[in-house]
Amino acid sequence: MIHIMIHIKRALMLMVVTSAAMVLNIPCRTLAQQQHQASLTLQQRLDEFNKAAEKYRYTSSDSSLWYAEQALQLAEQLHNTRGKSYALYHRSYALYSQGKYDLALTTLYQTLPLFEELADSNGIGRTLNDIGNIYKRQQRYQEALDYYYKSFAVFEAIGHKEGMALELCNIGVTQAMAGKHEESARQSRRGLALAEEIGYEYGVVFASTNIGSYYVQRGFDDSALVYYQRALVLAEKLHNEKYNGQLHYFLGALFARKRQFDKAVEYTRKGLQIAEQSKFAERVKEAYLTFVEVYAAKGDFANALSYHRRYAALRDSLFSADVRRNIDELQKRIATEQKDKQIQLLQKEQELQSVIRNSLIGGIVFLVLVAVLLTNRYRIKRTSEQRLQQSHVQLLEANKAIQHHAEVVEEQARHISEVNEQLNALNATLGAQNRQLLELNTEKTAFLGIVAHDLKNPVNVICNLAEMMLKNEQEISINQRHEFLRIIVNSSERMFELLRNLLQINALEERATILQPTLVNVAMIAQFITADYRMRAEQKSITLHFDFEGTGQAFADEHAVKQVLDNIISNAVKYSPPNKHIWVTVRDVHDHNRGYVRISVRDEGPGLSEEDKTRLFGKFARLSAQPTGGEHSTGLGLSIVKRFVEDMKGRVWCESTLGKGATFIVELPQQEYPS
Repeated sequence: MIHIMIHIKRALMLMVVTSAAMVLNIPCRTLAQQQHQASLTLQQRLDEFNKAAEKYRYTSSDSSLWYAEQALQLAEQLHNTRGKSYALYHRSYALYSQGKYDLALTTLYQTLPLFEELADSNGIGRTLNDIGNIYKRQQRYQEALDYYYKSFAVFEAIGHKEGMALELCNIGVTQAMAGKHEESARQSRRGLALAEEIGYEYGVVFASTNIGSYYVQRGFDDSALVYYQRALVLAEKLHNEKYNGQLHYFLGALFARKRQFDKAVEYTRKGLQIAEQSKFAERVKEAYLTFVEVYAAKGDFANALSYHRRYAALRDSLFSADVRRNIDELQKRIATEQKDKQIQLLQKEQELQSVIRNSLIGGIVFLVLVAVLLTNRYRIKRTSEQRLQQSHVQLLEANKAIQHHAEVVEEQARHISEVNEQLNALNATLGAQNRQLLELNTEKTAFLGIVAHDLKNPVNVICNLAEMMLKNEQEISINQRHEFLRIIVNSSERMFELLRNLLQINALEERATILQPTLVNVAMIAQFITADYRMRAEQKSITLHFDFEGTGQAFADEHAVKQVLDNIISNAVKYSPPNKHIWVTVRDVHDHNRGYVRISVRDEGPGLSEEDKTRLFGKFARLSAQPTGGEHSTGLGLSIVKRFVEDMKGRVWCESTLGKGATFIVELPQQEYPS
């Protein structure tokens, strides 16, 4: 009876542990596996944990991360550098798969010195590749390419053909994301040929996916379908959920282009399900965007808008300012450490040159003394011919030695001169950097003055109202409290809009925002934004109209188009009096044998004076017209509009007569034209 109770107790405990592991998404091991683990040495357990982290690399980021953390703890306990390097490497990829790019990059920079200490070329190449992956996802394509080419060089040096094929594919997909599609196809075909030559099935999946995407971009859907289906068969065979999910929603988008909407929805839904189960954040974001394209092509704009909101929320979390700032700070710290090392090496070299120079001077003095002694000996023994001849030979030898040492001294002097020139060049560079820092400090002071001036009134309003509500809590009625809260909300929104616009214009001027032009449905974007502002317009008794003809397709950056149209339409609502109309129209136009999509926003507001027109698109512009509903304006919106439109090879202008409203016109190219 006692034995039966013990077995029941053990069974219940195992059920509890298993349930907890499932809830926490921790790999659950059977009793046999647990007994096997207990029988292993610490080194064997470390090796098995690292193997398990590698096994779940493309199927479950949570499981891979858990095994990597276990391996890292054991490696540190055993002081095992190799085990620690691979545990950190697996940990970084799991964090990267979950979209935690700053943590992943920090881990990789901890991993790289360990592999270099071990002279593990394979580990160095893989780490450089993963650093490139993070910069690629942050849209910093040139930095990503730099790391991919470094990784390719490492793999090529050791004859690692799988690594070489992988880097060719990564270079190809990065070139495609940067808009260089022909170069992307060339590199991907090189990667495919190498992968097929060595039987590297993962490389075949990667390269075939890239080439399929190239044919989609060129409009050759049937060729794209062949490559995608080939890649999908191999991905399912390899149980590679990373590409299995991606290829499903790629095929979903392709079937939508063929108007086969049922298959499009089915494939996209399966791709999203695989990405969510595997917790590949980047793949989930891409699946959301594919649903937007599928439902938009189908005409189901409600579902398209719903998935677009999910896509925007996930994209913003992956590209948050904190993540970018952490990555930038980490990169600056690494660059500073490298620069300090270079300065230390240069100082050591200068010290060595000083020692050499002093030694040469001492040698010359010694030779001069020898020459003097020989000369004296010659004079003393000049009566003896034999001694004279011996002295003559000694003098010739001394002269040769002096000439040789003089040549050495001259060579050292030239080298010292070159080092001085390098130091002068370095000083000149530092001077230029100091001048640049002074200019940046001046701009910062002006920037802070503008921010302080425009933020002072809203902050004073919020502080005064909050203080009044605290001191007179009993005397203030509910209506007054609601009015005070409304004023506080409006003031807060004003501060937020100012800060957002300042950050946006600063990013544009520093070229921190990289546009990615593709074929975009401008008409659908304009219709969505018009719908978003219809309720706000109705609150002011303003009627919003929308109409479009033609394709409405433009070669532009989707995010930039949204910001441009949001600024212009919101301005029309902001400056229009009550009981007026606003017309938003989208048309295809042609100019000098080039096609454009023209978006016009016409209002019945106060219009613009000639003086207003000269300052219309400047930063912090203050115009004669004022918002009609108590709204506020930062004076930055139209400067952002102009910068975005010009970066997309488009045009923007305003047609207005004072007192008769205004029409803002934006034209965007329908395809990529040469500059």
